[in-house]
Amino acid sequence: MIDLRWHVVHGDDAARLCLTSSEPGGPPVLVQPTREGFGSRLVERRFATEVGGAVKLTSAPTGLICRREAPLAAMQDRPDEKAA
Repeated sequence: MIDLRWHVVHGDDAARLCLTSSEPGGPPVLVQPTREGFGSRLVERRFATEVGGAVKLTSAPTGLICRREAPLAAMQDRPDEKAA
């Protein structure tokens, strides 16, 4: 099971979407990773490139937590784009 939560952050500049996913009951993280793997780097860089967002991965004792934040406008459908 994946727990998915989102909210909009209103700050001084444009609104931002914050999306957090976690795996309650997933495999426990017994030892903190000492390096970042290829998959983690790929997720972070791709999200930054596609929507100008940032990704924060946290290895919690209960499992991996992934927080993504990006400008809300970048996450909305654009009428001139077709769905993939």
